[in-house]
Amino acid sequence: MKKSRKEKGLILFTLFTLLLVVIGATYAYFVAQKGTGGSANLTVQADTTDNLSFSAKDGITINATSDNFKSDGANLDGETTATATLIANNTTHLATEHYNVYLVIDTNDLTYTNESNPELLLTVYDENDNEVKDGIDGLEYKENIQGVSGFDITDKQNSFTLSANNEIKVEEKDVGQKEETWKIKVTLINYEYDQQVNTGKTFHAGLVITKDNLESYRITKVTGATVKRLSNSLTATLEVEEGNQQVEGYYFAKEEIGAVATVANVDDYTSHEYIKSETNTYTFNDLKENTNYKIYSYAQDINGFKSPVYVTDLVATEKIYTFTYTGSEQEFVPPQDGIYKIELWGAQGGDFGGYFGGKGAYTVGKIDLATEDKFYVYVGQSGFSELKDTYSFNGGASMHWNMFGATGGGATDVRLINGEWKLFDSLKSRIMVAAGGGGANNRNNGEMEYYGAGNGGAGGTLNGLPGEVDISKTKNPDGYTWGYVIGLGGSQDSGGSYTLAGNDDGSNVKNDLTIYGLPNGGFGYGSPMMSGGGGGYYSGGSGEHAGAGGGSSYISGFDGCKAIKVTSTEEAIEHEETSVHYSGKKFTDANMIAGNAPMPTHDGKNTMTGNSGDGYAKITLVG
Repeated sequence: MKKSRKEKGLILFTLFTLLLVVIGATYAYFVAQKGTGGSANLTVQADTTDNLSFSAKDGITINATSDNFKSDGANLDGETTATATLIANNTTHLATEHYNVYLVIDTNDLTYTNESNPELLLTVYDENDNEVKDGIDGLEYKENIQGVSGFDITDKQNSFTLSANNEIKVEEKDVGQKEETWKIKVTLINYEYDQQVNTGKTFHAGLVITKDNLESYRITKVTGATVKRLSNSLTATLEVEEGNQQVEGYYFAKEEIGAVATVANVDDYTSHEYIKSETNTYTFNDLKENTNYKIYSYAQDINGFKSPVYVTDLVATEKIYTFTYTGSEQEFVPPQDGIYKIELWGAQGGDFGGYFGGKGAYTVGKIDLATEDKFYVYVGQSGFSELKDTYSFNGGASMHWNMFGATGGGATDVRLINGEWKLFDSLKSRIMVAAGGGGANNRNNGEMEYYGAGNGGAGGTLNGLPGEVDISKTKNPDGYTWGYVIGLGGSQDSGGSYTLAGNDDGSNVKNDLTIYGLPNGGFGYGSPMMSGGGGGYYSGGSGEHAGAGGGSSYISGFDGCKAIKVTSTEEAIEHEETSVHYSGKKFTDANMIAGNAPMPTHDGKNTMTGNSGDGYAKITLVG
């Protein structure tokens, strides 16, 4: 009988659909065969294959304290279990698989108090709830110790195989599913004799049940830490001893430390707030100033086993090194490789007779340093008026007559070569200089008010600021003046010069004050006059009957600065077109602020207009 076209189409559609089902089922079967069991709490499952899963309860922790482990008191114990569950496939409803059971001791610092008696006993019960009394390599079974029997694990760590290649089988009577549970109990025996040595000690262990055949179970352990403290952050990088299990995460916690550091328990996982990191490095930000810290850390694997907590040594407060005026060089050697921020404040020129010395300048920059580098910090001394022909430390020029003015303020600088502050080779090695201010002047003594007076000029940036003159103090009743010499600021390639002047129109000058000496500044320091110029890269010009000029500042690598040539001598100084010092040492993120402008205070919390008094230096590890 012939089939209709409609019937033939229906038959073809049915055959095509059946073919898709067969191909799909075959593909699902082969994909399912790739699944394998591996670790605790892992399920291997597919509809057409057997399903073997594992689960383990929390581990056992025993902490012996003076409260819970008293003489004549009870034993301390804990127990846990691990379970293998096999579900047969939905075709045969029969299945056979194998698994392994391991004891993992990740923390144990208990010890024997009597060599003949065990302190910790492990009691093992197999899948049929029968006690295991032999067959555990590395452990010795002890009978009836204070009523307890088990394997001696007093000072044991690492892993032990409780059962290898253990068969689990689903038979018809099991109705498609079989479950096997292993149990352990750990007991700390309380003897009648003194066991105080174990007070405060900790034991922690757990069970791992898996298809994997592990020769041993090794936990990833933290063995050390490198901690880098920056200005307001702290980065800890852990050194680890790799285990043979995947790490779930690394955990970090910090603790503020007062004058007396605390001691951490090696199993102290709860006393601090830990932060998880996927890597062995973590950075704590927004740290408190003037606060010391300790860092706690541990590793945890995918089965939940933790390494003992590693505690760093005391991490000091942020690494800031400060330098005040001492009258001599101060050596600085970087404690570690890194980026350092260097800040310098020049000294103020001396006050005199109601007039004020110019304030010191500020310089800042970042520089990459290594532990083999060595620097010398020279902190400037503020100007004074008590000693004739004596420089302020680090370049503040002296007075020609000590009753009429004050010395300039010394510069604050960083050098590569040490020695007396005026030594040319040492001055030539400067890579950063914050200028000092010029000294004040007031020759008027109450009887003759026509000599002149003025404030010192502030320490400058690329150029120092000039001194000032009080015009109202320069004329006598007859209309003439003794004249005055205003000290000008130092520059990048010469010391500050001067301006000669008389009355407002420059007339009726009684005397040419340069007969007392040339008031020009010089490289690092200048000539003495009634008021001394401020120290600097080049010092300011000194003043007569007026204020002296401020010095200039210098930063290697800062635009506009002129570096000295390495071939320069004290008699013949030449400069490069570049700003970078001949040593190659140079700064980034650099800045200069003159002594008449707002600048950071020494602690960095506020601002001030110029630096008053002695100079100051601060070096901070920032990266």
